[in-house]
Amino acid sequence: MHHGGIMTYDKFKNIINKKSVSSEVLKYETLDEEIEIQKTFVDMSYQRDINKTLARNIAAVFEWKKFGRPLVSLRSDGRFAIIDGQTRIYGAKINNFTEVPCVVYLDLTIEEEAYLYKSHNTERKKPSKLELFKSGIRANEEEDVAIALLLKKHGIPVGGSNAKNQLGCIELVRKGYRANVDLIDQTLGIINDVYDSATTNYMYQSYFVHSIYSFISYRHILESKSERAPDMDRFKDVLSRKHPKSLSDEIKKMTSVGINTGVGTEMQFADTRAGSTTGQDWKSNSLRRQTLRLHPVGLLILIQWYNKGLRGNKKLSTDWILDLPSLTKNYKEVLVILNGGSNDS
Repeated sequence: MHHGGIMTYDKFKNIINKKSVSSEVLKYETLDEEIEIQKTFVDMSYQRDINKTLARNIAAVFEWKKFGRPLVSLRSDGRFAIIDGQTRIYGAKINNFTEVPCVVYLDLTIEEEAYLYKSHNTERKKPSKLELFKSGIRANEEEDVAIALLLKKHGIPVGGSNAKNQLGCIELVRKGYRANVDLIDQTLGIINDVYDSATTNYMYQSYFVHSIYSFISYRHILESKSERAPDMDRFKDVLSRKHPKSLSDEIKKMTSVGINTGVGTEMQFADTRAGSTTGQDWKSNSLRRQTLRLHPVGLLILIQWYNKGLRGNKKLSTDWILDLPSLTKNYKEVLVILNGGSNDS
């Protein structure tokens, strides 16, 4: 941090005057100075409410090297209007810091402050999940390195969301890794066993990886309940006779008749985390953030594929999925459509 003393309006004026800066240039002249947090404030005529949860998260892992330089405007009363960085400043305050380094603007009108606030919140582009993943690997972040090694194990290249023959759903894999590393490992392994990346780029699309992960999780839960679980050799054989794009086509068919094909329920993943199966644990936000929700429609389609040609108790049951209280849509309607109008599972 800079230790040149606390910035005041008169001091700032003196520094600028010594530089003989013209009044026009002065409007956008800045200095990198240390200011007192108690003298900062947020002008709600153009600012947004502070995100205190985010500020607490910043405070919990506070590092000056990540702090950067908030932008503030020195008002004539000696206070500093925060243009950009109020969450970081609040995070520093939580950690009992009294001063923070800032970029200080002088002689701005409120309109100019609002313009700068809008510019900094609309013109900058946030890094993509993939870009953050790559930088995490370079920074030797434990989770990113572990995920990279998992992908390398299966020979899976990483690219953008539309990159041909490359994994584009890195955030989906991250959520699966956090929920249960063994399940996401099995998911990637099965996809690579069945398909050849040289012939299709649909195998690494988010909807497909997510649906396969849901099926593997479904099997895991059935086993934990001592119920009939799918035979994975049969599942691989079924997949080998289906192009990954056909799953997308089936999902789109659901959309065309008004079925919500988005992500469904969280609750079943309590069973996929060791020591986290109690109802009380499951209600905690910290646990919810570590889970990957099912893709109910994708899962039901895969079960329907698996069941084709089977009879009686050899078929996989969908009752357990369809009766989940947290499903907001009646997915029995999906099953009827998949079975050509029949409600048989």
